[in-house]
Parts: sequence; C-alpha cells; structure tokens
Amino acid sequence: MVMTNWFGADRGRIEIIGDIVSPIDAEWEADANPDRGLEEPGMATDRRSGRDPRFVAEHRGGSLLRHDHHALAVWAASCAQRVLAVLWIDDEDGRPLDAVRQARAWARGEVAAAPVMRAAVAAHAAARTAVGAKIAAARAAGHAAGTAHMADHCLVAADYALKAAEQAGMDVERERRWQERALPDGVRPLVMDARG
Repeated sequence: MVMTNWFGADRGRIEIIGDIVSPIDAEWEADANPDRGLEEPGMATDRRSGRDPRFVAEHRGGSLLRHDHHALAVWAASCAQRVLAVLWIDDEDGRPLDAVRQARAWARGEVAAAPVMRAAVAAHAAARTAVGAKIAAARAAGHAAGTAHMADHCLVAADYALKAAEQAGMDVERERRWQERALPDGVRPLVMDARG
C-alpha cells in the first residue's frame, strides 16, 4: 500500500511494509548498491525491520547510548559537510546545508528530532532538483539529518558523501580515510564493523 506521507503530497511517498513505514525514493532505489545489503556476513539484523539492532537507540529499546547516537549524527554531518563545501558553494538552495546544521543542533540537544526530520526531507527534495554530484551531496546531508531519527542513517550519509566525492572527481580513498579518522572513538568499532 502506498500513501502520501505526513509532510505533504509534494514531499514524496511512504510505503507500508507490514507494520513498518519506510521512505520510497526513486533516486535512492536507482543509486542503491545492490551488492550492499543489511544481511552482510558478520552483521546481525532485526529480521522484522532489516536494521542492524546495534544502531537502535536506547530510548527505542536498543543498546545505542544517547551520547553515541549524538556522536554518529555529528560524524554524519561532518561527512556531508565536506562534500557540500566543495559542491554547494554558490548554490541558492540552502536545504542541504540546513539539514547539516539541524543534525548538529540535535546532537547538541538544541532541537527535537521533528524539525531535523523536516530538514532531512527538504534536503532529499533538493537532491531531486539537483544535477550531477550535487545529488549525492544533498542525499548525504539528508541522511545526516536522518541520523537523529534512526542512527544507521549515518552509514548512508557517509556512503553518499563518498559517491559525491567520486562524481566530483575527488580522491575517494582519501575521503574514506578522512571519514575513518573522523569517527569518534566511542563509535569507531561499531561503524567500522557495520561498514565491513
């Protein structure tokens, strides 16, 4: 069943999968790496949701501590910001940059998750109107903000930042090394294991 989401008809669609609501995004589906699934060796997943339970926040019944969730959001925002700094310098559309700011503000405890999620949706809308490497950069920002809602979005933000770097002709391995060095110590083992 597909229905209009609570952000409005122009913001996209959601799909009801059992009792799980997941965003549908044509660009994400087209960009997705079919070889990278949540069922990779060594990664335990919640069979019902398909998510790695290590990224489920404590307040949702998982084991991820609040300060680690915040650290993941800051890291994801940093990954997105690095490519945005190169690709969105003179762009009039500030939605991806706002998503990064909102993710950081959430991690500092300055805003609730709801406005951050609206910023995430807006960044993804910006991606739909962008061209070239800007698409992936805006998606990185959207997923960085989405980390406030579900921590595993940080992994997607980092992946999109690498994709944007590659499409912009940047040194992807150098960017990947930067991402790994930028990981806070408390979440480094979790992220490195999840990334494989």
